[in-house]
Parts: sequence; C-alpha cells; structure tokens
Amino acid sequence: MKTGSLVNIKAVVAGFVSDFVASYVFTILLSLLAAFIIAGKGYEGEDFERMLLSVMKGVPYRTFSLVAGLGFTMMGGYIAARLANGGELFHSGAVGILNIIFGLFFINMNIAWYNFIAFILVLPAAVMGGNIAKQRRLGQDNLPSVPEE
Repeated sequence: MKTGSLVNIKAVVAGFVSDFVASYVFTILLSLLAAFIIAGKGYEGEDFERMLLSVMKGVPYRTFSLVAGLGFTMMGGYIAARLANGGELFHSGAVGILNIIFGLFFINMNIAWYNFIAFILVLPAAVMGGNIAKQRRLGQDNLPSVPEE
C-alpha cells in the first residue's frame, strides 16, 4: 500500500520483516551449531550449559553474529528498495531506522561494543542494500532495447 506517492509501507515492512526473520533463524542455527560442537566434545549437563553460554558470550560468536546481522539488514534494505520501485535510499533507510528502534528494546541483551557497532552500522548497511537495488534498477533502465524481428 502506498501512502501518497512517497512511501511504500509494504516495501518497508517486507524489508524489515525479512531482515528480522533471517536474523532470528540465523541466530538459532548458529546456536544449534555451537551446541552440536560442544556436545560433540563430550560436554554434558551443567558443563555443557556453561560452555555454550561461554561460546555465545565470546567475541568470535558475537562478531560473526554481528556481521551476519548487518548482512541481513543490507538484504532487508535491498528488498524494501526493490519492492518500492523508486525512492530506494528512502525505503532502505526506513528499514535501517526501524532496526534501530527495534534494537533499543534489546539493548540490554548485548555488551557495549556490540551495541555501539550495531547501532552505528545498521543504517549504512540498510542504505547500502538500497543503493545496490538502485544501481540494479538504473542499470536495467539503461539497457539497450533488443530489436524485435
């Protein structure tokens, strides 16, 4: 649904939801992978729980999760921009802003460096996705037409 001629709400919601769902599924899969690796090393019971929490709080896990999450934000910005059919940077930026607002509800779940980097990079990541969509659209619009036979 478009409100006026500037904002395609469905495009922004689709971009945000795709980012959220992909990030959520990725986090579950990454956690399961960590659990399987820890279980494969023979940890059980409280030792397993302690080791899993240690891995999930570790810098490598958080860094990988952050990079992947920013990638999903870029994807969400791209999706919003492609669905909007114009105004790519605006629509992808809206996805980034929604991510920032939504992230404020979970700010206590992560440590300071993670939050700082995530909040600084989420808007540029979303807009980067929108810029890719814009470049693709402009590239497609500038393709020479194929003569019909």
